[in-house]
Amino acid sequence: MISNSPVGTTDMMNSFACSTDKQEIVLNIATIPQYRLDAEQLALALHSYGFACTIHTGSMEQFKGDWRLESDLILFSLIQDRDEELRRYDMYATMSEHLEPFSQAKVRWMMQKIAVSPHIADRKQVLDEVERFLVTEHLMFSLSQKPVETAYLPTVRGLSFNSQGWVNLRHIWFPSKGMK
Repeated sequence: MISNSPVGTTDMMNSFACSTDKQEIVLNIATIPQYRLDAEQLALALHSYGFACTIHTGSMEQFKGDWRLESDLILFSLIQDRDEELRRYDMYATMSEHLEPFSQAKVRWMMQKIAVSPHIADRKQVLDEVERFLVTEHLMFSLSQKPVETAYLPTVRGLSFNSQGWVNLRHIWFPSKGMK
């Protein structure tokens, strides 16, 4: 579901919706079968702004191919684990591969600043700059964020998580019936 978006409708979308020239704009959305429903919801939302969307789905292997690069929008998800800095860096580095030359050079230049900085605060600041640039230039849209919590029984002991949020199975244990 498209909700809780940190990015509202863009100026481009609003000006198009207010335009007297209501010529429909066709957009191609590339995604994988697991996100087909999300792509359909996105297409429905964009339709109210005058966009006609065609959804193309393919396997993960096909998704890595050229057809996704020929699309106007690429719909994917990112699981942000406890190492948010690394996930954002990876995402922006991957996205930079699909940008036009000027934007690609700018993002890569900022990414290089992150790679050589020894200070967490400086790296976070530049990551925020990269995100602002991508959003401002309409190159990235965050449609929703879905926080996930880990649930477990209160009898589980030794529970710890690695940087990806996975349970370290070597350390968990269950008390015997007499220890409760």
